[in-house]
Amino acid sequence: MTGVFVERALTAAIPDSQKLSMANPVKIRHVLANLKNCPQGDELIWEEQKRLAKQVEDFKTLCKEFDTDGSGTVTREEFRRHMRNDTMVSYMASVGLELHDVEHFFRTVAGEDQEVSIDRFVEGCMAMRGHATALDVQRQLFESKRLEDNLNGFRKETRETMSKVERLLVKALSKSDVEEPCEEASKCKPNSAKPEQLAPSAQPRSHA
Repeated sequence: MTGVFVERALTAAIPDSQKLSMANPVKIRHVLANLKNCPQGDELIWEEQKRLAKQVEDFKTLCKEFDTDGSGTVTREEFRRHMRNDTMVSYMASVGLELHDVEHFFRTVAGEDQEVSIDRFVEGCMAMRGHATALDVQRQLFESKRLEDNLNGFRKETRETMSKVERLLVKALSKSDVEEPCEEASKCKPNSAKPEQLAPSAQPRSHA
């Protein structure tokens, strides 16, 4: 019952923008500072937020262990290798992350990329805590974002292509409006034949 009460209290007291920020380690301190002056003054909320903040920081420290090459990112292979460690899997389960499918989990967090920054990885993991259905929801959200990015890229390429086609069409029409030089000079020059070279019917008549 206590867990349900805490969850409902958090939902009622914290604005949506701050709820979203809770998943981002970079914004944890800012959120906690705002909660100190929370109008409800509920000590329970404050303590719960401190617990969540510590959990995020601890999880970030754990994720740094994934980064075996010190690149500041977690690669698919690094994550897969660490998930063979039962202790690591148990810890993730203890913070509400059930890994039924390692590949599916990493793809949900990183999309089609082979690596992801530690901060982004932590943010994605924190957003997926809870029941297995939460993973499916987050997967759909990440997939929708990826499709949106692809669509925006396609629109940009289409606009650029259409602009090029339009410029070429205008250029072609402009050329067609200009009179082209005659292929045969005789067709373009006026008839300058001498009178004696003209046919009898075309020669000028002499006046008596």
